[in-house]
Amino acid sequence: KFLIIFENKSLLYFPGQFLTGRVLLELQDDTPTLGLHFHVVGEGVVRAGTARQERTYDKENYIDFRMKLLGDTDQGPTVLSPGIHSFPFKLGLPTGLPSTFLGRYGWIQYYCKAALRETNGLIHKNHQVFIVMNPIDLNLEKPILATIEYHARGKVIQTEKRALAVLVRGKIRPGDKDEWQGDSLYVPPLPPTNLRGCHLIKISYDVFFVIEPKSLEKEIKVQLPIVLATYPFRSNANGSDITHTWPEAVLKPDTHYPSTLPIFRPWLHEKTEST
Repeated sequence: KFLIIFENKSLLYFPGQFLTGRVLLELQDDTPTLGLHFHVVGEGVVRAGTARQERTYDKENYIDFRMKLLGDTDQGPTVLSPGIHSFPFKLGLPTGLPSTFLGRYGWIQYYCKAALRETNGLIHKNHQVFIVMNPIDLNLEKPILATIEYHARGKVIQTEKRALAVLVRGKIRPGDKDEWQGDSLYVPPLPPTNLRGCHLIKISYDVFFVIEPKSLEKEIKVQLPIVLATYPFRSNANGSDITHTWPEAVLKPDTHYPSTLPIFRPWLHEKTEST
């Protein structure tokens, strides 16, 4: 057994917090080792291209921390006895880290890697992803209108759009009217607007109100830019505090979520140097 275990079971961290946990080993026999290496990585990657075009690639590094949890080159191999061995680690995350993001043409990802090297040349490896959320305060942010843009060497190389949530109403007969009052469009867990700290990917969100008239070929569309944040407005115009009470419709919404979020993890399959 070879595991990386974080003390924070949710795997969610904010910039400036401590990343703490342990590497757990369970051995059946005496195992001579040259060392246990630990590597924390935070990176932003943009890549795009087709079979006919040259692939565009750019990368930013946010964390590149290496440490040796076991072993000393001056003392030679270390023999681990059968049983369970625990090696703690603690790292202060830098302030200003951009939020975790997965896109079709790029990603911002954070993960830990551990490698146990035996004297016979055998290397045991494992990795564990963790999530970073950079807090955005609505009281300090100005609305920004944009789309998801991927930058490489100062140029916009790709633009991606996703439908994250859809709420549909029925038909309206001629002469009738329909009023939307108290309808809630639930927002799924998403990174905040504009990935602060990342210069490769820009992201923002919009709400579209679309009408499909039967007599017209083109639909009528209204676009409203919104800002997603982690801290809501704290007070109203009078300066008094606002207490938010969420209606049941928000907690149990009748909202459709298209399965457009990528589930692949390309950073785990990249050819990188051994730890």
